[in-house]
Amino acid sequence: MSIEPTAQTEMASIVRPPATRGASIQDADGWGIITFDATVTETHQKSAEVTTHPVEDGVEVADHVRLLPVGLTITVEQSNTPLVADAYQDRDLDAWEWLRVIMDNKELVKVVTIQRVYENMILTDISQTIGAGDSQKIKPTLRFQEIRVVSSLSVEIPPIRRKPVVRNTGETTKEVGQRQGEGQGGPDGEDEVNPGQQEKGESLLVQIFG
Repeated sequence: MSIEPTAQTEMASIVRPPATRGASIQDADGWGIITFDATVTETHQKSAEVTTHPVEDGVEVADHVRLLPVGLTITVEQSNTPLVADAYQDRDLDAWEWLRVIMDNKELVKVVTIQRVYENMILTDISQTIGAGDSQKIKPTLRFQEIRVVSSLSVEIPPIRRKPVVRNTGETTKEVGQRQGEGQGGPDGEDEVNPGQQEKGESLLVQIFG
């Protein structure tokens, strides 16, 4: 399947103005932190992980492919003597210090490049090679990786009303009632006496006292 560029995409490539400044790093709210003088190279990475296990014929192949977080590698330049109006002494060293702070604090940043804007990026690597003519500028290579931010929703579950558990003891309703009424006394509040027990008691007295 081929995907043809739309007219809007073709028009955007024609009217896109040339970049007058390099890539910029902003905080999560869009406030600028660093805008570099120039971008030397940009490497945009988007990849997917495919299962190494056999996939049954006829199943949805997309279920066995996982998109990985996007990556970005840029090489930028910041000079101490640029041809810009906001130039000041040691601005190259200030930019280097900001990069160190962003990485040490694990700041979530937005990176604006020539090709696109990247949200929710983490600076994972800073590398720089200083040459003989680089005493008044820095030319670091920066690597970023996307952090996927998700939101959670908490739902309060009402308490579950449980029915009382009835155990089958084999007793009839009448037997249960009689068992519960034992020891509660007769209608006058006196303990009921089993006639058989009374007779047994009288015969015992006769045996003792004659």
